[in-house]
Amino acid sequence: MDKIRYGSFAADISRESSNYAGFSVSIPFRQLGMNGLIPYSTESVNMSSHAPAYYVLQAVELGAVPKFTVTYKNVDVLKYTPYSYLYAAQFDNLEQEISEVVEQCRQALDAIGSTEIVGSSMVGSSVFRTDYANGKSVLVNYSEQKAAADGLTLPPLGYRIVG
Repeated sequence: MDKIRYGSFAADISRESSNYAGFSVSIPFRQLGMNGLIPYSTESVNMSSHAPAYYVLQAVELGAVPKFTVTYKNVDVLKYTPYSYLYAAQFDNLEQEISEVVEQCRQALDAIGSTEIVGSSMVGSSVFRTDYANGKSVLVNYSEQKAAADGLTLPPLGYRIVG
């Protein structure tokens, strides 16, 4: 973290922990420390087992910029190469999904505003609350089930902005 002031963008910052030492919850220490210092991206949305909604939640909760790994040409030419892991990277197949994720993030971040995070807490199983300096708060539900927190019902893999 002491070198972050020398960068202009940080890539592949995962919200997940290593889960060593029996941690039951991932606390986004890196993101909380980086907030307001430097823009950063998540891991590639299309190269993950998480649903795209998971990365929208990261953007809303912590200000992360969703990232996609794409290729211009057909990925079939990569089949028997060291780059075969890019099987889900063809831009033509991802264009609509990229547009949807970017638009969802833009709308949410416009509603939150550009301000620093002043608090972060777990308020339920897989439900987190982020408080911003401008008085806005965001509740995110990383569960695939509805959840209740702070008197609100959150949809599966959904969020609510309050304040």
